[in-house]
Amino acid sequence: MKFLPDTNALISYFEGKEPDKNFLTELIAKEELFISPVVVAELRPRTNTDDQKKLNDLIGSGTVIPIDLEIGFMAGQYREQFSKKTKKVYLLDCLIAATCKAHDLALITNNLKDYPMKDIKIIKP
Repeated sequence: MKFLPDTNALISYFEGKEPDKNFLTELIAKEELFISPVVVAELRPRTNTDDQKKLNDLIGSGTVIPIDLEIGFMAGQYREQFSKKTKKVYLLDCLIAATCKAHDLALITNNLKDYPMKDIKIIKP
């Protein structure tokens, strides 16, 4: 299986917090970790110089999955579906979830409540 981390999981990884650090380190070594441009955009302003180098290394390894029309449509469907619920789902989270669905990736997150989608696999390390 291949995996896509949410922003919060990568923040924990960069901060050296377990279990995220160990879990993501193993996935990177196995080349099973992919990145969303949404996560890059959310993460970039929150990182120091060392973390930006780590992020650039991840990006440079060719693991970034671009957002395309299919992902855009799916994200819109998620947004429509969950905008009628009591818990608001943010567009960025919908884009991340749609990327997972379109590419059969498991989402790694510490914020399970942000992802009410039942049609994607979600893992909390």
